[in-house]
Amino acid sequence: MTETPHRRRRWSLLVPLVGGLALVAAACVPPPPPPPPPCTPVVLEQGAVDAPGIAFEDGAWDLHIHDEDADVEYEPDCAVLKAKDEAEVAVPADPAFSFLGSAGAPVWILPQVQDPDLLYLGYATEEIGTGVLEGDALDWSLVEVDGPGAFIAYSVDGFGDPTVLFNSNDPLPQTLTIPTGAHTHVNWAFTAPGEYVVTYQADATPVGGSPVSSGPVAYSFLVGG
Repeated sequence: MTETPHRRRRWSLLVPLVGGLALVAAACVPPPPPPPPPCTPVVLEQGAVDAPGIAFEDGAWDLHIHDEDADVEYEPDCAVLKAKDEAEVAVPADPAFSFLGSAGAPVWILPQVQDPDLLYLGYATEEIGTGVLEGDALDWSLVEVDGPGAFIAYSVDGFGDPTVLFNSNDPLPQTLTIPTGAHTHVNWAFTAPGEYVVTYQADATPVGGSPVSSGPVAYSFLVGG
């Protein structure tokens, strides 16, 4: 009968001791690092810019904006790509360009051929070396477009014939297979002024690995004044 109080005293001594150890252990866990401060987006309206710039490093995608003239990279939400008023032209009468709208209608185009007064916009995979991705290629997709008009990316060959890469008038997503190690400029057209959010995605299979997706990445455009 005398052992029962003794056992109780031992347990009553251990309980606060274990609790104290738990408190000490909790106190030794460092707090999580603070989130990075929000950026103030810069407006890019002229000069050579890659958007998207597409890289694949350490098994993960990096879709960004590369201001080539300043040699500065931005996260997509830290820069706005602007098509100034001077980008407004009329849709050609040539039926081959009817995907831009009715002949004579206004359309805002960041051109494939550099105009020093406008943004010279391209897309680039030049940071991805040979032998990194299967087939040395990746799937670049237009996932979503939110804006007052249509978003259309197209190229024009040396004979003046257009090839449409993306057209948000058609069902999305739309996917284009592009090579790694490339740097390409095309025409980027918007059929109405205002703010646009253009969302891309990159997908590929690393050599010897499994398919990897970037998930949707949004880019902001401001068209016109």
